[in-house]
Amino acid sequence: MYHHKNKIIINYGRTALEGLKHIPRPKGLPYLSPKQTEALDAIQSLATQHQLTLAMDPGDITFINNFAVLHSRESYVNTSRRTRHLVRLWLKNEDLAWSLPRPLQIGNDIIYLDNDDIQKTWNIHPAPKLCYEVREILSDA
Repeated sequence: MYHHKNKIIINYGRTALEGLKHIPRPKGLPYLSPKQTEALDAIQSLATQHQLTLAMDPGDITFINNFAVLHSRESYVNTSRRTRHLVRLWLKNEDLAWSLPRPLQIGNDIIYLDNDDIQKTWNIHPAPKLCYEVREILSDA
């Protein structure tokens, strides 16, 4: 969390700090103090208390400023009748982009500058689905 050039900039994610069963904490990362945990709990509580749920339909796209809006997704389970395809696309408008404090600017540069040292991974099926079952065409699902 930063206060930089009259903007509050926040990127909230506890998993990297606390870890999960299948996502361990980075080795050497100091454990959170009780006050740090309390601060994270306060952010979570305020975000939950004031949350807004968007009604998304198939094909909808949402654009957000990742430094200004806390966001999440509800859990989803793909079935043989309903699948969700979620793509994260990072866009940057140089004219509208916020000035960032140095620690965030370093990460931003890695994402947006041409950098051959980072592995680019695309979570996209290699071919579009061209054949559908009748139930898929006639269904709202």
